[in-house]
Amino acid sequence: MAIANVSAWADSRNECLRMVEWTDKQLKALGFETVIKDVGDQVLEGKTIKLPPVILASRGNDPNKKTLLIYGHLDVQPAKLV
Repeated sequence: MAIANVSAWADSRNECLRMVEWTDKQLKALGFETVIKDVGDQVLEGKTIKLPPVILASRGNDPNKKTLLIYGHLDVQPAKLV
């Protein structure tokens, strides 16, 4: 599956949202509980658009187990065109 989720391009922001939704679905299939959180707006290329949301996911709630935090980006940045 190809998703052109380049967050630096205002016109591809919907693709970034598709990537978040796809990742959310994959996490749920693995047994995670997820919440998608809005993080506001930004001005990009002269347009005010939504920032890509973040996914918060957890699996289990045993207070005796350790917590693991994974922070990563679902978007990509284009190569510099010369």
